[in-house]
Amino acid sequence: ASELVRRIKGLAHPRMPFDGPPYLSDSEIRLIEKWVQQGARDSSGTPAPLPVNARIRLHGTLSGKWILDGLPLKVNSSTRLKKSPQPGDYVRVRGIILPDGSIQAVRIRRR
Repeated sequence: ASELVRRIKGLAHPRMPFDGPPYLSDSEIRLIEKWVQQGARDSSGTPAPLPVNARIRLHGTLSGKWILDGLPLKVNSSTRLKKSPQPGDYVRVRGIILPDGSIQAVRIRRR
């Protein structure tokens, strides 16, 4: 799941569009989700490059074991867990984008 999709769905804040409401309709959101899933291609058909090793910051609710609002996080022994985050908690995540597009959590902190 992209940060753009998270924001237009209201899963990340501030919600987009920033001057809403009105926000996008369900069909408009599905169209953008499909575009992102297909590689967010530009007008010439070139997919957006994956920002491998980019450092990111996310926040949201853990909806399952290491799932942030539906976005699976990779957690390993190097991941720092602050304030014992549990499913249902609002958390802030620092991570790195891996070559497969997944997110390796570097730190998960309960807020």
